[in-house]
Amino acid sequence: MVLKNTDECKNSIVFIIILLLTLSIQTTNAGISDYSHDLQTNSVDSFIIKTHKVNINILSITNVSVTEIFDIENKQNFSISSINLWLNQSCSDINVRDGLGDLVFDILIQTDFYHLLSIQLRTSLLSNRSTIIYIYYNLENSIMSVKNPNHSRFEFFSIISYDTINHDLTIKLPKKSFVLESEDIVDIIYPADYFQYLVGQRIAISWSSSNLVSCENPYFRVRFEQQTGNKITIWFSIFGPILGIGVGIIFTLWIMRRRERKAVKEIGTVFLNESQKILLKNIYESGGKIIQRELSRKTGFTRSKTSRNLISLEQQGMVRRERWGRNTIIYITKTGEKVIE
Repeated sequence: MVLKNTDECKNSIVFIIILLLTLSIQTTNAGISDYSHDLQTNSVDSFIIKTHKVNINILSITNVSVTEIFDIENKQNFSISSINLWLNQSCSDINVRDGLGDLVFDILIQTDFYHLLSIQLRTSLLSNRSTIIYIYYNLENSIMSVKNPNHSRFEFFSIISYDTINHDLTIKLPKKSFVLESEDIVDIIYPADYFQYLVGQRIAISWSSSNLVSCENPYFRVRFEQQTGNKITIWFSIFGPILGIGVGIIFTLWIMRRRERKAVKEIGTVFLNESQKILLKNIYESGGKIIQRELSRKTGFTRSKTSRNLISLEQQGMVRRERWGRNTIIYITKTGEKVIE
């Protein structure tokens, strides 16, 4: 009887131990599941990028600079003093700023394909508040030649660090470059929903998208061709037409002026009598103005003869008369000067 009770006790103890272990494992798994869910929630919902703008400036195939602008909102229920942001591709000369100046940052992860930056904010970012961060850097080995040395392909991945409401990306091609046109190449510009326009003498290509999720990597590509030509050819192609127009205008004005002078002289020769020519010459040699009485004395003409011829000259626009007290001043006009010259 005692042995039987002992066996029953042992079985009961074993059953209780198994039951307790089972409950413990379930509780542990539930805790791990809840913890993993919290991590995922924090990684996705801790911040929202209201606007992410990427401006890529291709000055040449070896000189590509990028500016990324993040408008970030803190969705946590507590303030934060730093934020992590991903940058794609191989980059150098990284500089991080806000509206007041440079910010301190550390590169937590660095590979040939991406960088993870930990950025220290200037002041703590309160819950549901926003801040704007500017990141500047240069890209390395981002442009590849395609078949022809003048044909190039530029590719860019834009990593989405957090859920992003609006994402805008713009690529400016080098000067004297244009988008490649070829029926043999598909997707010369990718994605296809782009907008192309001119900025000065450069072509710009822009894409806009919305509601991107964290860790999404939108891909962008453009194939372009660079115009070749030496500096002299380019200079003449730009300034040659302007120079030609300027020379043409000057030559035309010179011809018109020459014809005008010739016509005026011909008119003067035809319509001026000898007395009028003598009067006009004397007025010109007297510095362009003379008292009428003195003009009669110098020419030896009577007052009536001088007056009669001056009236004719005045009607033809060669001279003008002006009363000055008791005297009359005779002035030669521009037309009269042209006749004399």
